[in-house]
Amino acid sequence: MLRVGGDRWETIEAPWHDPFVHLAQEAVDWVDGTTDDPISSGEKARATMEVLMAIYESARKRRRIDLPLKTLANPLKLMVDSGELPVEWPGAYETRSRIVRGEGMAWEA
Repeated sequence: MLRVGGDRWETIEAPWHDPFVHLAQEAVDWVDGTTDDPISSGEKARATMEVLMAIYESARKRRRIDLPLKTLANPLKLMVDSGELPVEWPGAYETRSRIVRGEGMAWEA
């Protein structure tokens, strides 16, 4: 890490933790009732996804986007489909992205 005003890189030692183990333990804690607000809750995941989609929508429309997000379409996919964002390496990377399409939010392919 390079600190502000520093003149060299510093190595910071931190213990490694397996994130999947932490997620599983958090789920167990929630079921046991020892936590009421897990960091990996569905509500937080939905809010995070909304912010990420708003960032893409802002890039697509080139303006500020207010939340809650109004569009139901995937703005990144819209930019790719319109040619506005060229695909450098064609091919499927994430196969689940094809499940929900467009404003109609239809599950059929």
